[in-house]
Amino acid sequence: MRRMIAPGLLLVFLTLGCCQPNSPQVQPMTARPDQWSVVVFIDSGLNAHPNPVHVRRGAWVLFLLTPGAGELDIQGDFLEQQGHEGEHAWGHVRSDATLGEHHYLARNLRPQQKAAADPEVMIDP
Repeated sequence: MRRMIAPGLLLVFLTLGCCQPNSPQVQPMTARPDQWSVVVFIDSGLNAHPNPVHVRRGAWVLFLLTPGAGELDIQGDFLEQQGHEGEHAWGHVRSDATLGEHHYLARNLRPQQKAAADPEVMIDP
């Protein structure tokens, strides 16, 4: 009886794990929370904390907007696999990103306001 339960549970877990709906416009988050290299907090004025933030190539970056402030979107040439949902956005630092200073745009999509500041990312070796 136990030999039948274990494979059955494995099949159920695999089925549930493979059938998660994803929006075609938004990249799904592929990193687990324990894989985030850096977390950037963005206040209601769209100021990033910390600024600049230091990351490495291949790192995941999670951006969190102040709760209730709107819908966050991040755009940066150094990120790939970008996505956003509600008050958080994420991206993977490209493995071929040039070292040094990069800027990104933080936008609140609800009131359509652009970032007052031009936050920085420093890609370290």
